Amino acid sequence: MKHIVLFRNDLRFDQQPALAAAIAAKQPQDELLFLFHLNPEQFAVGTARHDYFFKTVEWFKQECRKIAPLHFIVGTVEEAFQELITEIGNDISFYFNRQMSGFGLKRDEQLIALLEKNTIPYQQFLDRHLHSVYDVMKPDGSPYKVFTPYFRQWVTLEKPGYHRLKIQFITAEKAQLTCFKKGEKVFNELVTELKPSYWDDTIGLEAARKQMVTFLKNGLENYDTARDIPSIEGTSRLSPYLKVGVLSIVEVFHAAQSTEARGQATYIKELAWRDFYQMIACYHPDEKNNEIMPKYRAIEWEKNPTGFKAWSVGETGFPIVDAAMKQLNCTGWMHNRLRMIVASFLVKDLGIDWREGERYFSERLIDYDAASNIGGWQWAASTGVDAVPYFRIFNPTVQSERFDAQGDFIREWIPELVDVASKHIHEPHKYNISYIIPIVDHAKARLAAIERFKKLDEIK
Repeated sequence: MKHIVLFRNDLRFDQQPALAAAIAAKQPQDELLFLFHLNPEQFAVGTARHDYFFKTVEWFKQECRKIAPLHFIVGTVEEAFQELITEIGNDISFYFNRQMSGFGLKRDEQLIALLEKNTIPYQQFLDRHLHSVYDVMKPDGSPYKVFTPYFRQWVTLEKPGYHRLKIQFITAEKAQLTCFKKGEKVFNELVTELKPSYWDDTIGLEAARKQMVTFLKNGLENYDTARDIPSIEGTSRLSPYLKVGVLSIVEVFHAAQSTEARGQATYIKELAWRDFYQMIACYHPDEKNNEIMPKYRAIEWEKNPTGFKAWSVGETGFPIVDAAMKQLNCTGWMHNRLRMIVASFLVKDLGIDWREGERYFSERLIDYDAASNIGGWQWAASTGVDAVPYFRIFNPTVQSERFDAQGDFIREWIPELVDVASKHIHEPHKYNISYIIPIVDHAKARLAAIERFKKLDEIK
């Protein structure tokens, strides 16, 4: 029997349920095989998230060499796995960590159908979240639509335990099948196309755990307030590692819970938001394309390519928005408070369809998580569950003055404002300072946004 562990965005050995189960099932005469499926549908060549993910896969491939080779297959789900089964035979079993929404769910459904068609056993496990989408439900069995009652129940539930794997006892199959050779060739070609990036020196488990320890030691104590200040290291910055699975959410949870820092409860609540948005994505599978609140599907969004371009490159004339977008474009990451500010600006100030912003983020963010990103954009657009009311609209200048009071973050990303006084830096156009004139009047845009939503609210 060959026990095949299928890795995806769970690129680690510790707290890896699929790997642990395969090792537990393996008999002395059995073989263990590590597998990664290169699905062309997931390629996004040239984007930050594509490059970051596959650089991490390359790192993990090197890690696997210490234990057992990581093999690659390529093609659609049906093509790649049927080719493997035909070549390797039916005396195999698969182990993988399942996805509960979006592309991953459809992919897993296709894989399961193929395995069952070939009468091949498989086991699937929960990995990316602390709770399944079915664990936290209302008393009547329906899903929550508001985070607060969801969290009240979530926080009472027992969380998975954290276990490190004794990997030194693993021995694995070193098979060289034709489909593996083809997959290896495609992967090597893909790696040669990856571009240098801001994160190149911080890829992998060692960097991830170093960042986690630094945050728990220096950042968690004041997390309640510091997390909203983009000019300081006030957030964990663990999202890229959680996205690719170098770190387990279970490890992060238990590490945070083991501290006595003042910010512990607030940080753990942020981890619960990941589970909440995953649950919403499961019960609203079309949320990427449609507003969750049906009445807002008729919103007349502005066709404003000039405005979108200015927003995307950071040339709106609102320094906090511009600095945030420059951070995203340069690093592939953006501070969470800034994500809310720029999303609100695009949707409410410019009146542009939230889907355009969500799509832009999906290409640029190295920590892009579809459920959380879509949930965040629908929150900002006032079209999702537990969303901000449409009449509560962020004033970008007020946000800037509140969360970057001295202008330190703005100066970091906008060199032409580096010598501007703090009291002038949030609205340079008012002080005859050479900078982009604001592309929109916020006060007028706010009224227009409210009217846009109000019209639909008045329809009976």
